[in-house]
Amino acid sequence: MPAFKSANAYYRFARKVKTASRYTRDHEDLDFLTTLLAQAETDRKVTLNKGRILWRAQLGFNWEPYWDGEKYNSDVMIEGPFPGERMKPLRDQAREGRANPQGLPCLYLSNRKETALTEVRPWLHSLISIAQFRTTRELVVVDMSSDDRPQRSRDFSIPPEERDKAVWYSVDQAFRKP
Repeated sequence: MPAFKSANAYYRFARKVKTASRYTRDHEDLDFLTTLLAQAETDRKVTLNKGRILWRAQLGFNWEPYWDGEKYNSDVMIEGPFPGERMKPLRDQAREGRANPQGLPCLYLSNRKETALTEVRPWLHSLISIAQFRTTRELVVVDMSSDDRPQRSRDFSIPPEERDKAVWYSVDQAFRKP
């Protein structure tokens, strides 16, 4: 299996994509992406079973008629969650995110409700809509998380045997940033 040439491989790639050339790749970029894909294929695949619960939260709410136990009263509107369709990414309003450029919607889901709530960074007393999604089939995904902080030598360099761990840790940290 290919190994990353540097512990800083992700940072170099990310810097070039953000500041220099988003749509063209040089030899170094292609090596990085090839290694990332090869390691993802062999070491990072995870299967989510059919029926798995995932969560999405959004700041905001929807006004809905008050239900008095027998009928709806449209003269009295109360706060309620966004409807199901609104909890999906809006094609015409997709803002830039961690995994998508502006205009290209991306569905962010969490395996924990608390994480989904935290991700929206609510203010105190914010009203938040939260949706529960259930997978309709088995899904194979790439787990990019890594809690393994790479070991450093006494001179603060990362030994060659720790390079791959360092790169995956960097990818994980990038996904954790708002």
